[in-house]
Amino acid sequence: MGKKYNLVTPFTSLIVLERVEQYVEHGIQPPASLPELRKQYARLKDEQSASARKEEKNRLDHILALWDKRVEWWNQKFKYPANFKYHGRDEGEGGGISHRPVGVSRLQG
Repeated sequence: MGKKYNLVTPFTSLIVLERVEQYVEHGIQPPASLPELRKQYARLKDEQSASARKEEKNRLDHILALWDKRVEWWNQKFKYPANFKYHGRDEGEGGGISHRPVGVSRLQG
């Protein structure tokens, strides 16, 4: 009821805003009784929104550029010498690399 009819209630708080910047900072639209302040508020909120959209676009462009670099790296072709062979610490049966934890010995059977 207090909000609907602009009445003071036990749940009402007081905030004193004197400059348009303060209204913008707290996101409170100036009252209709201050039309000039409302115009300034609307202009500043529009500028703020445009700036936020521009920042978000810049962030997304940066992320996309990083992604493109990563994709480029993954699509890169690596060339190895013809006689290249990987030698792991412990080669298992069949020439593959054993997946035993380091320090665990092979059981003799």
